[in-house]
Amino acid sequence: MPSSSELERILESWLAARLPHAEELTVSGLRRPGAGASSETQLFEIEWSEAGTPRRLGAVLRSTPEGPGVFPEYDLASQFRLLSALHGQPGVPVPEMLWLEEDPAVLGAPFYVMHQVEGEAPTENPSTYHATGLYRDATPELRRGMWSDLLEALAALHELDWRELGVDFVLGADADDDPLSAQLDYWTWFLESWIKDRPGESYPVFEDALAWLREHRYVPERTALCWGDAKLGNALYQGPERLTALLDWELACIGDPELDLASLYVSDRRAWEGRGVPALPGTPTAEELVEEYEARSGRTVRRFHYNEVFATLWRGLAVLRIMKRMRAEGAPIPEDRVYGGFAVERLQVLLDRAPR
Repeated sequence: MPSSSELERILESWLAARLPHAEELTVSGLRRPGAGASSETQLFEIEWSEAGTPRRLGAVLRSTPEGPGVFPEYDLASQFRLLSALHGQPGVPVPEMLWLEEDPAVLGAPFYVMHQVEGEAPTENPSTYHATGLYRDATPELRRGMWSDLLEALAALHELDWRELGVDFVLGADADDDPLSAQLDYWTWFLESWIKDRPGESYPVFEDALAWLREHRYVPERTALCWGDAKLGNALYQGPERLTALLDWELACIGDPELDLASLYVSDRRAWEGRGVPALPGTPTAEELVEEYEARSGRTVRRFHYNEVFATLWRGLAVLRIMKRMRAEGAPIPEDRVYGGFAVERLQVLLDRAPR
């Protein structure tokens, strides 16, 4: 990624071609957000005048990561198409997409630009939102309201007709009656090709979890467009009384909507249990999360344990990828943090409790 001053100059030239009636166009205020590590992200402001009228726009640039990222592929064009289709859908707040640039020659990587949305994401890195920031500072009633708003948005998302939306390019859309197998194939490939880098390298707990998931896979009662990376830290809140956006759609897929619900729970459990802090009052238990989702969606949750295993598996694999990459770059990360941690310990518990 170019330096800030160079990036401003490049964006000014690039935006001039997309705002042909703009005069005195400037880009300023480039900065990184406090959350979001899966893609390169920059916030900035665009100012110009048009027919004598001053205009200002807050924007966000998202590009593929420099060097190897968390995920093997970053299809920004598909993300742009997906979010364009979702924008304006009732109850599913996502940013408005503005421009897509697929030519890597402009910035060194493909990118898109979208509207900034007012709001703040609960802190995840380097700490946890149960110990600092927006979520910690809220009352228990406001915390529960944050979860309720998010569950309401999930229920609305899962009710959308993904075929009518035209998002049949996301993972699992062409799997017809067996979208779970498409997702399991992806995460098996992720482990074998993106994490293992030595002959004979083994990750027994993750491999056992994949084997159990394949043995017990099922045909969902319904399929829906799923957020994929569903978690409180990927949502923006204003106040925090109002949910303003759902972010980070790299893992969007067609599948059982219960996977999103389990992903929400697993990501939160990792945010407190995995960091050695207590869950704050107002944070729902698994049972409360399921009960409220059922009330808001009008549908019964039947496979929560299976999907909790699945969500713990893939989140653990993503963290393992990050740890291995950081260690390869020289970070002093202890062995037990790379090969152990929350996901490994939790999967052992979940598999011990799982039906055989």
